[in-house]
Amino acid sequence: MEANPLAIKLGNCLYHHLFPLYKILYPVFKKRQDAVEITWMRRLVQPRSNVLDIGANIGFYTSLLSDLVGSGGHVYAFEPEPTNFKHLSAIAGDRQNVTLVPKAVSDRSENLTIYTSPNLNVDHRAYKVANYELEIPVEAVSIDDYVGGRFPVKFIKMDIQGFELPAFQGMERTVTANRAMVIFSEFWPYGFRQCGTSASVVYDYIRSLDLQMWLPERDKVRPVSRTIVEQFLESETAYYNVILSRTAFA
Repeated sequence: MEANPLAIKLGNCLYHHLFPLYKILYPVFKKRQDAVEITWMRRLVQPRSNVLDIGANIGFYTSLLSDLVGSGGHVYAFEPEPTNFKHLSAIAGDRQNVTLVPKAVSDRSENLTIYTSPNLNVDHRAYKVANYELEIPVEAVSIDDYVGGRFPVKFIKMDIQGFELPAFQGMERTVTANRAMVIFSEFWPYGFRQCGTSASVVYDYIRSLDLQMWLPERDKVRPVSRTIVEQFLESETAYYNVILSRTAFA
């Protein structure tokens, strides 16, 4: 999938200067852009499940997941950037089945620095890049530390701008303990490279967790091999949304 530069510029302007309008238009944009992913989430997220939203931003997916799991389930939403977290709290903070966590997710619980994007509120990074606006110290937590075996996890949505490998490394025990877990994750080769790793390394780590990778399409999912990953575009605007699961799809 390729990001639209004009949509990015317009969205950033509305976010900073007309947030009430942005709050209305952003869900409309996401429902169109992520229509395939949303369709698969509706199929796979079960009522009464515990789910994690890692990189919750202002709460579009937090709200969707909250509706899908219902009153018997729970959503744990992680968002470290303070302005995004303020909006997330206003949008989803009054939902009884949502817990908001103002932390980044990493391979261990520690202090991190967030490097904020001057261009897009969904593009803050947990690693230093050439073009950033502010350095913000934040707390980070590993999913293994946060969950700690206290509750089962059935579903994870993750989008953290190329920092996915450390997050995966910090959830190994949780993934191992929850055999039926499904993970929706952004897979961004350019971001992985910026973070000091590569798409192939991330793929290999995912496979080491006994997870298969799939590309969702409207009516089916397509299995992804290492050879296919090596053919993924590595440009700043090219990213892939993938499903990770131990269960084969029909």
